[in-house]
Amino acid sequence: MEGIFRKEDLYKIDWQYSIRHTSVNSFECGEKVFLKSSPCVQMEVYSINDKYITAFWYTENNEKTFYDFVPETILQYKYAGLMTYREKYTVNLN
Repeated sequence: MEGIFRKEDLYKIDWQYSIRHTSVNSFECGEKVFLKSSPCVQMEVYSINDKYITAFWYTENNEKTFYDFVPETILQYKYAGLMTYREKYTVNLN
């Protein structure tokens, strides 16, 4: 609230997605993906370059919005059920 942010303010949540992509080659144009911090918003891969995946989604006003994401920040829905609890237990929620 004071506008001060410290690294001690960060902590891992209990549930994490088990899959973490480090390469853009893990994605294909046209597949459905989501932002790991916002899984309720469905996006679609539009294009792929050497470092980024360009995805699009529709806003509340039905406007098509594009953005470039690094592979670590997005995930395909087919992997959404693969979770890890407290970095110890791997769970398949499918």
